[in-house]
Amino acid sequence: MPINEALFAAMKAASYIKPNAGKSYKLQRVAEELIAKQAPDNPKCRVEDAFAPMADGYAVPLRVFTPLVAYGAPLPEALEESSANGTPVASAISAILPAVLPKVLPKILIKESTSSGNADGISGNANTELPSVTPRGTILFFHGGGWTTGGINLYTQACAHMAVRLQRRVISVEYRLAPEYRFPTAVEDCYEVARQLFAGELPISGGGWFC
Repeated sequence: MPINEALFAAMKAASYIKPNAGKSYKLQRVAEELIAKQAPDNPKCRVEDAFAPMADGYAVPLRVFTPLVAYGAPLPEALEESSANGTPVASAISAILPAVLPKVLPKILIKESTSSGNADGISGNANTELPSVTPRGTILFFHGGGWTTGGINLYTQACAHMAVRLQRRVISVEYRLAPEYRFPTAVEDCYEVARQLFAGELPISGGGWFC
Protein backbone atom coordinates (compact mmCIF):
# COMPACT_ATOMS: atom_id res chain seq x y z
CA MET A 1 0.00 0.00 0.00
CA PRO A 2 1.50 3.40 -1.00
CA ILE A 3 2.41 5.76 1.82
CA ASN A 4 -0.04 8.55 2.62
CA GLU A 5 1.06 11.74 0.82
CA ALA A 6 0.56 13.93 3.88
CA LEU A 7 2.59 11.54 6.03
CA PHE A 8 5.32 11.42 3.39
CA ALA A 9 5.47 15.23 3.30
CA ALA A 10 5.72 15.40 7.11
CA MET A 11 8.51 12.82 7.18
CA LYS A 12 10.38 14.67 4.43
CA ALA A 13 10.10 17.96 6.30
CA ALA A 14 11.32 16.33 9.51
CA SER A 15 14.39 15.01 7.70
CA TYR A 16 15.59 18.59 7.18
CA ILE A 17 15.53 19.36 10.88
CA LYS A 18 18.98 19.22 12.42
CA PRO A 19 18.58 19.61 16.18
CA ASN A 20 21.46 21.02 18.16
CA ALA A 21 22.34 18.27 20.63
CA GLY A 22 24.14 20.83 22.76
CA LYS A 23 20.82 22.56 23.40
CA SER A 24 18.28 19.74 23.18
CA TYR A 25 19.90 17.06 25.37
CA LYS A 26 18.30 18.36 28.59
CA LEU A 27 14.82 18.19 27.11
CA GLN A 28 15.54 14.69 25.83
CA ARG A 29 16.65 13.57 29.28
CA VAL A 30 13.40 14.83 30.81
CA ALA A 31 11.40 13.00 28.15
CA GLU A 32 13.35 9.80 28.80
CA GLU A 33 12.66 9.94 32.53
CA LEU A 34 8.94 10.39 31.87
CA ILE A 35 8.97 7.39 29.54
CA ALA A 36 10.90 5.31 32.08
CA LYS A 37 8.28 5.97 34.77
CA GLN A 38 5.57 4.46 32.57
CA ALA A 39 7.36 1.12 32.16
CA PRO A 40 5.77 -1.76 34.13
CA ASP A 41 7.76 -3.92 36.54
CA ASN A 42 8.74 -7.44 35.51
CA PRO A 43 7.67 -9.91 38.26
CA LYS A 44 9.95 -12.58 36.79
CA CYS A 45 13.12 -10.62 37.49
CA ARG A 46 14.78 -9.36 40.67
CA VAL A 47 16.17 -5.82 40.37
CA GLU A 48 18.89 -4.53 42.68
CA ASP A 49 20.90 -1.31 42.67
CA ALA A 50 24.62 -1.19 43.42
CA PHE A 51 27.64 1.05 42.85
CA ALA A 52 31.08 0.59 41.31
CA PRO A 53 33.80 2.78 42.88
CA MET A 54 36.01 4.76 40.49
CA ALA A 55 39.59 5.85 41.07
CA ASP A 56 38.54 9.53 41.32
CA GLY A 57 36.14 8.75 44.17
CA TYR A 58 32.96 8.74 42.09
CA ALA A 59 30.62 5.75 42.45
CA VAL A 60 29.02 4.63 39.18
CA PRO A 61 25.42 3.44 39.74
CA LEU A 62 24.62 -0.08 38.56
CA ARG A 63 21.33 -1.91 38.19
CA VAL A 64 21.51 -5.69 38.46
CA PHE A 65 18.80 -7.89 36.93
CA THR A 66 18.54 -11.53 38.00
CA PRO A 67 15.95 -13.89 36.45
CA LEU A 68 13.64 -15.52 39.00
CA VAL A 69 12.09 -18.18 36.78
CA ALA A 70 13.36 -20.77 34.31
CA TYR A 71 11.67 -21.80 31.09
CA GLY A 72 13.31 -25.21 30.90
CA ALA A 73 16.53 -26.62 29.49
CA PRO A 74 18.46 -24.34 27.12
CA LEU A 75 17.69 -25.36 23.54
CA PRO A 76 21.29 -26.01 22.34
CA GLU A 77 22.17 -28.15 25.37
CA ALA A 78 18.91 -30.10 25.10
CA LEU A 79 19.49 -30.83 21.42
CA GLU A 80 23.05 -31.96 22.11
CA GLU A 81 21.74 -34.36 24.74
CA SER A 82 19.10 -35.73 22.37
CA SER A 83 21.74 -36.27 19.70
CA ALA A 84 23.96 -38.12 22.15
CA ASN A 85 21.24 -40.55 23.24
CA GLY A 86 19.86 -41.11 19.73
CA THR A 87 16.59 -39.18 20.10
CA PRO A 88 15.38 -37.72 16.76
CA VAL A 89 15.75 -33.93 16.63
CA ALA A 90 12.06 -33.43 15.78
CA SER A 91 11.02 -35.40 18.85
CA ALA A 92 13.49 -33.50 21.00
CA ILE A 93 12.16 -30.13 19.84
CA SER A 94 8.57 -31.23 20.44
CA ALA A 95 9.51 -32.18 23.98
CA ILE A 96 11.32 -28.88 24.61
CA LEU A 97 8.78 -26.40 23.25
CA PRO A 98 6.30 -26.61 26.16
CA ALA A 99 9.12 -25.66 28.51
CA VAL A 100 10.62 -22.79 26.52
CA LEU A 101 7.47 -21.07 25.28
CA PRO A 102 5.71 -19.21 28.11
CA LYS A 103 2.41 -19.04 26.20
CA VAL A 104 1.94 -22.80 26.34
CA LEU A 105 2.80 -23.12 30.03
CA PRO A 106 -0.03 -23.68 32.52
CA LYS A 107 -0.95 -20.80 34.77
CA ILE A 108 1.77 -20.58 37.36
CA LEU A 109 2.54 -19.28 40.80
CA ILE A 110 5.51 -16.94 40.84
CA LYS A 111 7.07 -15.79 44.08
CA GLU A 112 9.23 -12.70 43.94
CA SER A 113 11.65 -11.14 46.40
CA THR A 114 12.15 -7.42 45.90
CA SER A 115 15.39 -5.58 46.55
CA SER A 116 13.96 -4.30 49.85
CA GLY A 117 13.45 -7.83 51.10
CA ASN A 118 9.64 -7.74 51.10
CA ALA A 119 7.93 -10.81 49.66
CA ASP A 120 5.35 -10.40 46.98
CA GLY A 121 3.63 -12.84 44.67
CA ILE A 122 1.50 -13.30 41.59
CA SER A 123 -0.79 -16.28 41.85
CA GLY A 124 -2.58 -18.29 39.18
CA ASN A 125 -5.22 -20.99 39.20
CA ALA A 126 -2.77 -23.88 39.16
CA ASN A 127 -0.42 -24.91 41.94
CA THR A 128 2.53 -25.36 39.58
CA GLU A 129 5.54 -23.24 40.46
CA LEU A 130 8.49 -22.52 38.19
CA PRO A 131 11.69 -22.89 40.22
CA SER A 132 14.09 -20.02 40.64
CA VAL A 133 16.98 -20.25 38.23
CA THR A 134 20.74 -19.94 38.60
CA PRO A 135 21.83 -17.60 35.78
CA ARG A 136 24.27 -19.12 33.31
CA GLY A 137 26.42 -16.00 33.05
CA THR A 138 26.40 -12.22 33.12
CA ILE A 139 25.73 -9.62 30.43
CA LEU A 140 27.27 -6.18 30.93
CA PHE A 141 24.93 -3.61 29.37
CA PHE A 142 25.94 -0.10 28.30
CA HIS A 143 22.94 1.98 27.23
CA GLY A 144 22.85 4.12 24.10
CA GLY A 145 22.51 7.88 23.87
CA GLY A 146 25.70 9.22 22.30
CA TRP A 147 27.32 9.69 25.73
CA THR A 148 24.89 12.56 26.50
CA THR A 149 21.48 10.95 27.07
CA GLY A 150 19.99 7.64 28.17
CA GLY A 151 20.30 5.90 31.52
CA ILE A 152 19.52 2.79 33.53
CA ASN A 153 15.96 3.94 34.26
CA LEU A 154 15.09 4.16 30.57
CA TYR A 155 16.43 0.67 29.89
CA THR A 156 15.18 -1.08 33.03
CA GLN A 157 12.32 -2.87 31.29
CA ALA A 158 14.53 -3.95 28.37
CA CYS A 159 17.24 -5.29 30.69
CA ALA A 160 14.72 -7.20 32.82
CA HIS A 161 13.26 -8.81 29.71
CA MET A 162 16.76 -9.65 28.48
CA ALA A 163 17.68 -11.29 31.79
CA VAL A 164 14.58 -13.49 31.85
CA ARG A 165 14.63 -14.49 28.20
CA LEU A 166 18.39 -15.20 28.06
CA GLN A 167 18.60 -16.64 31.59
CA ARG A 168 21.57 -14.42 32.33
CA ARG A 169 22.21 -11.83 34.96
CA VAL A 170 22.30 -8.36 33.38
CA ILE A 171 24.27 -5.45 34.83
CA SER A 172 23.27 -2.04 33.46
CA VAL A 173 25.80 0.77 33.89
CA GLU A 174 24.89 4.41 34.60
CA TYR A 175 28.12 5.91 33.27
CA ARG A 176 28.69 9.65 33.55
CA LEU A 177 27.35 11.77 30.70
CA ALA A 178 28.61 14.76 28.74
CA PRO A 179 28.65 17.73 28.82
CA GLU A 180 28.70 17.61 32.64
CA TYR A 181 31.59 15.16 32.37
CA ARG A 182 33.92 15.59 29.41
CA PHE A 183 34.73 12.73 27.08
CA PRO A 184 36.26 10.17 27.61
CA THR A 185 34.91 10.01 31.19
CA ALA A 186 31.97 7.84 30.10
CA VAL A 187 34.23 5.40 28.27
CA GLU A 188 36.57 5.20 31.23
CA ASP A 189 33.63 4.47 33.56
CA CYS A 190 32.49 1.63 31.29
CA TYR A 191 35.99 0.20 31.04
CA GLU A 192 36.52 0.27 34.80
CA VAL A 193 33.20 -1.47 35.50
CA ALA A 194 34.11 -4.16 32.95
CA ARG A 195 37.53 -4.57 34.55
CA GLN A 196 36.01 -4.96 38.01
CA LEU A 197 33.50 -7.49 36.69
CA PHE A 198 36.18 -9.66 35.08
CA ALA A 199 38.35 -9.37 38.20
CA GLY A 200 35.46 -10.32 40.50
CA GLU A 201 35.70 -6.98 42.31
CA LEU A 202 32.21 -5.58 41.72
CA PRO A 203 30.40 -5.13 45.08
CA ILE A 204 27.30 -7.05 43.99
CA SER A 205 25.67 -10.24 45.21
CA GLY A 206 26.80 -13.32 43.34
CA GLY A 207 30.28 -12.02 42.62
CA GLY A 208 31.66 -10.86 39.31
CA TRP A 209 31.32 -13.88 37.06
CA PHE A 210 30.90 -13.30 33.34
CA CYS A 211 29.34 -15.35 30.53
